[in-house]
Amino acid sequence: MAYMLSVCVAGGTVEMKKYHTGRAYAKGEKRKAKIKPSKEAQKELNYRNAEDTLRRLMNHNFVNGDHYLTLDFRKEERPESVKELQLIAADFVKKCRVRLKKAGVEMKYIYCMERGSKGACHLHMVVNDGLRAKDYQELWKYGAVHLDPLNTYPDFGRLASYFIKYARKTESAEASLGKKWYASRNLDKPVVEKMRISANTFRNEPMKVDGYEVCKETERMGIGSFDGYEYYSVRLYVKDGKKVNETSKCILTKLRQRSAQERWSRRIRAGDAHKRRTEDGKRFDDS
Repeated sequence: MAYMLSVCVAGGTVEMKKYHTGRAYAKGEKRKAKIKPSKEAQKELNYRNAEDTLRRLMNHNFVNGDHYLTLDFRKEERPESVKELQLIAADFVKKCRVRLKKAGVEMKYIYCMERGSKGACHLHMVVNDGLRAKDYQELWKYGAVHLDPLNTYPDFGRLASYFIKYARKTESAEASLGKKWYASRNLDKPVVEKMRISANTFRNEPMKVDGYEVCKETERMGIGSFDGYEYYSVRLYVKDGKKVNETSKCILTKLRQRSAQERWSRRIRAGDAHKRRTEDGKRFDDS
C-alpha cells in the first residue's frame, strides 16, 4: 500500500494532507475506475480548493495587528453590477497604495466582493498595517468603513472561509463572478511539497514536526467522493506564536529522513526477533 503526503508551510502553520493518487499505488494493487464528478460536485471541489489556497495566502502574508476592512455602500451609491463594483474596489486600492507609500509602507492586500440578490454590496479586505480607520474613511466615499485588527494568528482560516462564502453569495446573485478574490502581486506564495509514502496501513494521524503542535480542531478525514479512498488532513500551529523559518521542502526532507529511520528500526527489530526465534528453535531441537 502507498499514499502521498503533501506539506505546506504557510506563515506559522504547517498543513499536512495524506491521500491516494494514481501514481502512489503499490505493485499489484487494483486501481478503481475514475468517477466523473457532476457539475455541482466539481463546483464544490473548486470552492474547497480556492478556500485552501486563500487560507494559505492569508496565513503566509499577514499577522496580528494587520487590518480586516468591511466597506459598505449607501443605498443610493450601490453599483449596478459586479463589474462596476470591481472598478470601484480597484480605484480604492490605488488610493490606499498611494497613501501607504507616503507613509513608507508597501501595501499588501486581498479583497473579495459581496453582492446580494437585492442589490446590497460590500467589499471585504485584508490589508497590512499602516493606516488608521479615519484614513480609510477619507478615501472611501460610498458609505461606512469598519476596521478590525487581525487577532487569530497563525491561522486566518475562518476569515478565508468567510471570503469564500461572500464569493458564493455574489455568484448566486450575479450568475457569474470571475475571480473569487483579488490580491496584490507582492504577496509571497506558500509552496506545497509532496512525497510518496510506502506503508502497510493508512494512519489517520499527523506526523510530528519540531516547533509545532497539532490543532485537533482542523483534522479532516473520510472517503474521497471521486476515488473512494481514504484521506486525512490537519494543520499544525507554531508553538508560542513564534515563526519558524523553515520551508515546506525542509520540513518534508526531515519527515522523509524520519520515515526512513523508522522503517530501518522496524527492520532491525524484525530481524532481531527472527534471530531469537531461530536460536530458540535450535536450542529446542538440540534438547
